[in-house]
Amino acid sequence: MAMEPLYWRNMGIFSQIQHEMRRYGYGLLVPVFLAGLPVVAEAAGPVPGLVAERGYIVQFEGASADLLGRLEDVSQLVARRETPPPSIGGLRRRAQSDINKMTKVMQSRGYFEGKAAYQIDIEGGVARSPAETASAQTEAAPVAAAASGPLLVVVSVTPGPQFVVGDSAIEYLDTDTATDGLPADLAKLGVDAGGPAISADILGAEKKLLTLLQQAGFPFAKRAGRKALANVDTNTLDVTTRVSLGDKAIFGALSVQGLERVDRSYIDERMTFKPGEEYDSQKLSDMRSALVRSGLFTGVRFETAEQVSADGSLPVTLTVAERAPRTIGAG
Repeated sequence: MAMEPLYWRNMGIFSQIQHEMRRYGYGLLVPVFLAGLPVVAEAAGPVPGLVAERGYIVQFEGASADLLGRLEDVSQLVARRETPPPSIGGLRRRAQSDINKMTKVMQSRGYFEGKAAYQIDIEGGVARSPAETASAQTEAAPVAAAASGPLLVVVSVTPGPQFVVGDSAIEYLDTDTATDGLPADLAKLGVDAGGPAISADILGAEKKLLTLLQQAGFPFAKRAGRKALANVDTNTLDVTTRVSLGDKAIFGALSVQGLERVDRSYIDERMTFKPGEEYDSQKLSDMRSALVRSGLFTGVRFETAEQVSADGSLPVTLTVAERAPRTIGAG
């Protein structure tokens, strides 16, 4: 069984393969278009201004309705159709840029073997059949220079199978605290086994996980990397999310800065936590919202100490900026 690690950037798009899957004969994320391959059925010599004079239209082949919309969203061929480049070379560069983006889009939706290619038809207006390949177009004879309609750019997409989530484990690091009661996988956070392996869903689940941990006594929980293994035999993706958990904390004392006219007792009466309680970031958010709604302050900011104290407490500092007193003019 061949399994290879995948990595993706924070934007949620799978971007690298540690070892090329071609070693195993699978072609996962093999470059989809070789330099010079999209040679088109064009006149023997360059025609300056050809594209600018005639314009072009774009036709997609092989994409489902859902995938088509996402591909069009990243396509400069589509977005800049009303401002065509002056030459065939410029149109090629625009199309090749689209191919790279579209491949990343397919990867982000779980189509790790997805490929895309383009063809440019100088004769224009003649749709290619899905069976026609770019290489076939390379061998086509030049068309007559008399063609005057818009050029046709055909983007052919071969998504391949959509991978689904296999296992989604969570590995906790940098803590002496027992983790038995913490989430062991991403299933309850929106990433179900058997569901499409969509990078945005996985990243969203990881964000929810950090929020949950920061509301459960771990103020310094943060991402510590991720490992993903794609199984090309079963079309599944196993994901292990690594979290640097840090020390568990209780609320320490609250210090307040910036008070001028407002009495400290006003702040104390609106505290949503007590020293000694388990740290919960949501309680700080709730207290901040209440102080902002009071209308007495133009700025409300909470900060915690940089590390948990030896007794397990985490001091909190509240900094406020009071709103200027209202005045009423007469006469």
